[in-house]
Amino acid sequence: MQQAEQRVSTLATHVTGAQQEQQQRPRWDHRLVLLGAGINGQCLLPLMFEYIDIRPSQVMVLSANNAGKKIAARYGVPYVVCPLNRENYRQVLGQYLTAGDFLLNMTVCVGSVDVVEWCFHNKIVYLDASLEAWGHEFIDTRHSALERCNYRVRQSLLDMRNRLKAFEGSPTAVICHGANPGLAESFAKQAIIDVYEAVEGKKLERVPKTGEEWAALSERLGIKVIQVCERDAQQSTVPKRFNEFIQTWSAFGYLEELMQPAELGWGTHEKHLPEEGLEHKSGNRAAIMINKCSAACNVRTWCPTPGSHFGTLTTHHECLELADYLTLRGPAGEVKYRPTVMYAYHPCDDSVLSVRELAEREYKPQEHMRILQPPNIQPGGFDEVGMLVLGHARTGYWYGCHNTIEAVTRRFPGVRINATTFPVIFGILAGIRWAICHPDKGIVEPADMDHAEIIEFVKPIINCFGVFTDWTPLSNRSNLVPAGSQDASDPWQFCNFVC
Repeated sequence: MQQAEQRVSTLATHVTGAQQEQQQRPRWDHRLVLLGAGINGQCLLPLMFEYIDIRPSQVMVLSANNAGKKIAARYGVPYVVCPLNRENYRQVLGQYLTAGDFLLNMTVCVGSVDVVEWCFHNKIVYLDASLEAWGHEFIDTRHSALERCNYRVRQSLLDMRNRLKAFEGSPTAVICHGANPGLAESFAKQAIIDVYEAVEGKKLERVPKTGEEWAALSERLGIKVIQVCERDAQQSTVPKRFNEFIQTWSAFGYLEELMQPAELGWGTHEKHLPEEGLEHKSGNRAAIMINKCSAACNVRTWCPTPGSHFGTLTTHHECLELADYLTLRGPAGEVKYRPTVMYAYHPCDDSVLSVRELAEREYKPQEHMRILQPPNIQPGGFDEVGMLVLGHARTGYWYGCHNTIEAVTRRFPGVRINATTFPVIFGILAGIRWAICHPDKGIVEPADMDHAEIIEFVKPIINCFGVFTDWTPLSNRSNLVPAGSQDASDPWQFCNFVC
């Protein structure tokens, strides 16, 4: 244990004294159970000791396999292998957690809503990076597309929160706080403020506090579309093999998203429901589903470094949440304003090939999966992720972060973190710190949290910045491709984004 404590002390030298002064480490005095030890769990464990005041003796890992056993042993953290399922999760979690403890859920295939409810009843503080279903339900095509969509899972969470009255005064459960979802919601708020100050030529005197206030400001600015944009330009030193699926964060997690139906928040300005588009009959009805898998849907997007490019219309929690959060209603509850919110994701080139192969296999997952990690990533790679706010007087504004593989590995030697997982891990750390400082806020989503508190922590670490653009989805169209279903009268119609 003394050696493990020494490793924690040594890790502190990777951050400069000035950075340490800026980053006050919140203290956690109870047990913390890390559920899951995949790529995120393995990168998170050593960095948690740097940015949280917690000792290895307070932490344990509970995992479905031995993937993270070596890194846990390196820091003297107990490691228990016990896969959770519907039948055993209450008993297993009850063995290791008591009132006042913290459950950090980094798993896939574990039903998040059930675990959150268990934590509520047992007074456990909770955080996860995604809402998951049990087992392989998201990709089990015996279930209908409506049963496998993220809208249904989020709605069940909201219904549970209302049923339990899990609001302020009950143990904090932070839902979906990684990079996106997580940092994305804070980036969107910062982007809205930056647009206001650029358009109005003055500082925003009073920052909105509620979803209704943010929606009113967004409407006032004329914002029609918010895109979560990500371009991953990392390349492997080992070429992709036949029958292999490659990713830079979670191969199985991305497979799930690709095989789920495409979803997006649906704005009030939209005039054309997309082909195969379905509006929900219950719940908040802030989003729509497209009745084909995300892998088969592509949209136009823009990031500062690559410029205009295509991305997969990937179903993601933040699109459903932000569209709901930024809904402005009238006196009778009628919807007056809502932006369209979508995630356009261009993964690393090896992953693009993997998606193509997946489609050619009729969506039967490949037999081999690989995560790109240092040192098996070529120099020059980067990941750029942010929020593109469109339709206002300055056309477009992007706020996010850009990180290179060289900068990440140089800053954290010995931690097998890449340019994609880097903002994810610090989004998780930001969420943990927030939960420790606010332990009684009930069940919260990222948009419910103070964005300034989150950005203050991550901005100097993950290189956040903003830039204006005159790009629209109709910009620089080639005449080699027929116009199709374009609507030239309004560039912000969803049909203009569709590739």
